[in-house]
Amino acid sequence: MSSEDQENEREQVHALAVTDITDITVKHKLNRRWTLWFDSQQKRATQSNWHDALKNLITFDTVEDFWGVYNNVIKASGLSAGSNFHLFQAGIEPMWEDPQNEKGGKWVAQVTKARASELDTLWLNTILSVIGENFEDAEEILGAVVSVRRQGNRLGLWTKSFDDGEKCIRVGTEWKKALGYAPEEMIGFQAHSDAISHNSSFANKERHSV
Repeated sequence: MSSEDQENEREQVHALAVTDITDITVKHKLNRRWTLWFDSQQKRATQSNWHDALKNLITFDTVEDFWGVYNNVIKASGLSAGSNFHLFQAGIEPMWEDPQNEKGGKWVAQVTKARASELDTLWLNTILSVIGENFEDAEEILGAVVSVRRQGNRLGLWTKSFDDGEKCIRVGTEWKKALGYAPEEMIGFQAHSDAISHNSSFANKERHSV
């Protein structure tokens, strides 16, 4: 091989290497920015001290950064009883009173003892559906919550509104499918206005169920 051919080959290898490195460093943008929150309440909290315990962990807006976060925080199954992870659109706090939330509600899925070992998978499938905007009415989805409790773990999917019953039920049906729940495993929808009236996160009547 002549010196000229060798030089051409080196240039080709260098160009290929640079191209590969560039491809590796490209990040894939999500349509929205998302913030992961955490709180842990070992006893019944007032609204004031609950908010004080709420911690903003990190905000991300790419697929790669999501996986970096997910792979470096404790899994849902490792949380202590009374703890919650909240994944919400950036700029929205995971509380009923936030202006973006107050006219909405949440779908609630109980994680039964029979499904206890699936908590991490159920949470991951939920948040992937949320950040990937896999819902027909993706603009309705504000965030998701996983709550670890001694009496039974729960997942929540928060929506912007509940006045359009057809749209609300469509969201719930799609989420139930993403969870892989059987037809007899019902999930219910609660309005935040009811939660505010009763000062209770879960002891509220169901406006819808699927």
